[in-house]
Amino acid sequence: MDATSAVELLEAQPRVWDHSLSYIKAMTLQCAVEMEIADVIQSHGEPIALSELAAALEISAAKAPFLSRLMRMLVHMGYFTQVEQQIVPEGGGRGGGTEELYWVAPLSQLLLKNNPFNARSLVICLNHPNVVDPWRHMSAWFRSSNDDNIIHDTVEQSPPPPPPFAFAHGGKKLYEVCSADAGFGQLLAESMGGDSWMFSRAMVANCKEAFEGLSSLVDVGGSTGTTAKVIAEAFPSIHCTVFDLPNVVAAAAAAASAESLPNLDYVGGDMFTDDIPPADALLFKVLINNLCCHFLTERVVYNVSLFS
Repeated sequence: MDATSAVELLEAQPRVWDHSLSYIKAMTLQCAVEMEIADVIQSHGEPIALSELAAALEISAAKAPFLSRLMRMLVHMGYFTQVEQQIVPEGGGRGGGTEELYWVAPLSQLLLKNNPFNARSLVICLNHPNVVDPWRHMSAWFRSSNDDNIIHDTVEQSPPPPPPFAFAHGGKKLYEVCSADAGFGQLLAESMGGDSWMFSRAMVANCKEAFEGLSSLVDVGGSTGTTAKVIAEAFPSIHCTVFDLPNVVAAAAAAASAESLPNLDYVGGDMFTDDIPPADALLFKVLINNLCCHFLTERVVYNVSLFS
C-alpha cells in the first residue's frame, strides 16, 4: 500500500465510524424521552443548570458528568439549546467561572407529553427490539434458502419469500406479533396514532380541495381510526369508514364510543381477501409496514379492482 492510499483510507475511516455508531443518536433520543428531559426543562420555566436538571431528574451526583455528555449530544442533535452563564462567586467579585444552561428548542416540542402532536411513542416504538431485530438478521435473511419461493410478477403466481420482519419473528407478520405482545401492539398503535394525528390535521387544513365532491371515504388499514376521525370532523358531509382487521377495529370502536361521530363507522375485514367497502375514495396511509414487497402491494390493488 502506497502512502497516498494509506492517507485516503485514514481519511475515509471516520465515515465507517460514523455509520457504525449511528445508533447512538436513536438511543440518545430514546433516553431523553424515557427520562422526560424536555418536560422537566420546560416546566422549569427558564434555562436550567446541569446541577438543577440532575436534581429534577433524580440523578446522583456521581452520574451528573454523564448527564452533561447526554445533553451535549441532544444539543448537537438540535433538541435543546445551550448557553453559558457567568457564575458570580459568593461575596461578589470575579473568578466564578461559567456554567452551562439548557433550554428547549423547537424540535423538543415533539418530545413533550402535553403536546398532542408529540412523537414520544414513535421514538420508543422505532427503537423497540421487535422493530430493530429484522435489521440485525438481514444478512441471515439474504443467505437463507428460498428456492421454493421465487418472487413472481403477478398475483396469480407463487408468493415471494417471507420479508425480513417475518423471518426475524419466526414467520409472524406484524399484526401477529402485536397480538402476541400486547404491550408492543399498544405502543405501535399509539405511535401510528400520533403520527396520523399530526399528518391528518395538516392534510385537512392544507389539502381541502382533495376532499371536494366526496360523499364517502374508506381508510384502508386505518388501525385506530385517527385519520378517519379527523377527516370526519373536518368534513361532516363525508361518511368515513375505518377498514382493518376485526380485532383492530373492535378495539378502535370501543375506544371511540364515548365520542362517536354520526359519519364515522368501523368495518372489520382483511384487505387482501375480503370486500373493501365501496366508497368515492380509498385512503391508504403508512401501509408500508405491512405491504413490504411488490407482491403484497399488487395483491391489495388486485383486490380493490375486484370489489370496487
